[in-house]
Amino acid sequence: MDENQYRTLIRSIGISSGLIPTSIQQDRVNSFNVLEQFKHYNKVVPKKSQGQQPNDLVNAMRVAKSCLDLLSAGSHQLDNVNLTTPTKLYALSGIAEFVRTRYYVEYIQESDRTSLRASILAAARNI
Repeated sequence: MDENQYRTLIRSIGISSGLIPTSIQQDRVNSFNVLEQFKHYNKVVPKKSQGQQPNDLVNAMRVAKSCLDLLSAGSHQLDNVNLTTPTKLYALSGIAEFVRTRYYVEYIQESDRTSLRASILAAARNI
């Protein structure tokens, strides 16, 4: 995620959480759409035993990695507004969605799942 994408995401989190006030309804709608689009990927996963490689596996992994990056960062600020807690909660929700999919079960080896769990716990302790 580049700096512009990060700022757009953080701004959307701030508006959606009410920490960045706005009186323009379209700002709230746009923020909602940004947040939904960020963690969008096909949640229906073919079983690995069927010999199919899901096309959306890369997107699912991108979302999971971006969420881990958001969790691992020390703090999140935009225009002197501290958005750390809502950002990390949003990131945890993205990770939770990923873990509930079969990508997590079918396509990630046990050692990688263990590392992912350890990373999530370590990052979540910093909230």
